[in-house]
Amino acid sequence: MEHPNMASKKSTGGALQLRICWGLAALWLTIYVGSSILGESALGGMLWGISFLLLFAILLCHGSLLYGWRGVGAYLAIALAAGFTFEASSIATGFPFGYYVHNVPGPSLFGVTIMAATIYAVVGWYAWIVARSILLDRPDRNRGSARFTTPVIAAFILAGFDYPFDPIGSTIRGMWTFAYPGGQFGVPLSNFLGWIFTGWIIFQALALIEHRFHGASISASRNYWLLPCLIWMAMALQYPLLWGNAPSGITKLGSRSFVTADIYEAALIGSLFTLLLVGMIGVARLCRPSLQPI
Repeated sequence: MEHPNMASKKSTGGALQLRICWGLAALWLTIYVGSSILGESALGGMLWGISFLLLFAILLCHGSLLYGWRGVGAYLAIALAAGFTFEASSIATGFPFGYYVHNVPGPSLFGVTIMAATIYAVVGWYAWIVARSILLDRPDRNRGSARFTTPVIAAFILAGFDYPFDPIGSTIRGMWTFAYPGGQFGVPLSNFLGWIFTGWIIFQALALIEHRFHGASISASRNYWLLPCLIWMAMALQYPLLWGNAPSGITKLGSRSFVTADIYEAALIGSLFTLLLVGMIGVARLCRPSLQPI
């Protein structure tokens, strides 16, 4: 049996770690908004990189409270392996995202950049937590049939992150190029189906092994689950800022032409339903009394 003093220290440590997560989130929000205001400038790109690293740090800090360090390590291994494998597969064979190439400078393996391989792990964590917050009466307990339904919903939520940004990243900024452009301002349907598929593989694998890992008791508290929902909502903040600073003119993609500002406006509209609304539902569901308020 665990000594009462040891249990008290573990609980206190969990509370402190959760406060650190909230502090990192506040710093992330400040830098994230700054990067959105500065846009594609060199400083804006640097701030965006820092904000992504902060999201990764929050993932580690937050995830270890739910699964312990071994558990969050297992999640990262699954997500990174799946993200890299399917990115490389799509570049080589077109499955599951469609044929495309990355144009971002920097180190890559089989055409897959570091950012492309890690985005599923980092953003995926927040999608996973938001899905559990929405679907489960006790988000810290993913049992029974929920082990199979929650991964499906989480996969759609994850794809919702990509939906507003992909036309900006691909068509306007040229960060990646599809061999066969599609109907979402040049982004094909296969890309979004690929995000759903990749997310489902990650979350289903995690759901089947998560019972092996145990975290801190504070993971049953409302504040634990509230933080990722608020971060998910805050991810939508970049789109009104980008739209407000959208350059005039036309963006050409092969034989197609798009009004650049229209792409940014469509991204803003999409983010209202894929980021803001989903996060709001998560926050509303967390108001139920079964969760500890701390």
